[in-house]
Amino acid sequence: MRKITRFGVGAIAAIGIAVLGFSAASAAPSVPNAPDVPHSPSAIQPLSVTATGQNLFVPITPCRVVDTRVQVGAFSSGQTRTYYVAGTTGFAPQGGHSGGCGIPAGAVAVTASLSAVSPQHVGYVRTWAFGGAEPSATVLNYSTVNITAGTTVPLNPGSGKNLSVKNYGGPTHLVIDITGYYAKQIYGTFSDTGTLYNGNGTLTYYSHGSTGSYVVQSPRDLSGCAVVASSYYFAYNASAYTSGNYIYVYLTNYDGNPVDYYFHLEVSC
Repeated sequence: MRKITRFGVGAIAAIGIAVLGFSAASAAPSVPNAPDVPHSPSAIQPLSVTATGQNLFVPITPCRVVDTRVQVGAFSSGQTRTYYVAGTTGFAPQGGHSGGCGIPAGAVAVTASLSAVSPQHVGYVRTWAFGGAEPSATVLNYSTVNITAGTTVPLNPGSGKNLSVKNYGGPTHLVIDITGYYAKQIYGTFSDTGTLYNGNGTLTYYSHGSTGSYVVQSPRDLSGCAVVASSYYFAYNASAYTSGNYIYVYLTNYDGNPVDYYFHLEVSC
């Protein structure tokens, strides 16, 4: 349970967070008798993409989700494979970090580095959200030496497999490290009675108990998320905390007495 308190004045607007650059380290263990994958700043070019009003970028310590040297083996030319990226299951059989990398099931995209390791012939790799159409653009071009490229990869949100990867050329081993993810930004403004005033459809009214006390519901578990509460116009004291799918909100006036008033919530996960 995480709690953040803010004093707000004026109308509150949803915030966007810019993408941070890639880290140069990899969290995955080395593989015996396998060539190392380069993770240098020259190999992984930082991205500069600004999140939309609907999506929030969350950077993570680089974490491996795919390593064909550990499981399954090299990609042959024309072969397509599907992978888990979000959630907590299915990673060890694809050579990734057991238990996953902390990517929520609702993530719509990730930033990642893709490495071609020990390619036997020139080729290229394409990625796309599982269940979608294969794009014409490539995310990694390789020759006969190890090479790494940074990219933003769209996902199919959900608890199943999220990502499709297809290789042209090779054969080659492939390593995928995740460095951050995009998830839908959670926010909403509520009236003094607790009803939803505006938002992006991620929060709904649940109950309004005693004066100044509200409960708001989310369609997803907010455990580990940080919530910021603000009064909508006057600088009343607004505080909130998350528990499961619920946000508990409390408003007090200048004298510290509970008060019913409009409030705004922003949640970062």
